[in-house]
Amino acid sequence: MSLLDRSRPVTIDGQQYDMLMTTEATIEIADMVGGLENFDTALEALDAKDMLLMLTNLTVVLVNQGTAAHKYKDPSYDRPQLTAETLRIITAPSDLLALKGQIQDAIEAGMDLNIKREDDEKNLNAG
Repeated sequence: MSLLDRSRPVTIDGQQYDMLMTTEATIEIADMVGGLENFDTALEALDAKDMLLMLTNLTVVLVNQGTAAHKYKDPSYDRPQLTAETLRIITAPSDLLALKGQIQDAIEAGMDLNIKREDDEKNLNAG
């Protein structure tokens, strides 16, 4: 499986981007939330402003890793990196809140958590 196969598409302001959980993204996100094991509780503990800032930062990291991976595979890929400022300008708060599940999906795909759950479910059904 190619790393890009783990990317998750997301539409922002009418344009499709790929969110990708890479090793670099893992390190950055772990620093943001105090460790990936704290991801869910870290978001829930934030007030509205801080949650929007966190969702902005998480989206930017994951989207830019997707862009970087595409550029690595195809140097002619010309999508610019997304900035937090640009993302805040082109989205409404409801747009960012809607991305929360897609952020989680991208993180789980990069960490192979969804694959482990499928295997666990198969084992439970077989037993």
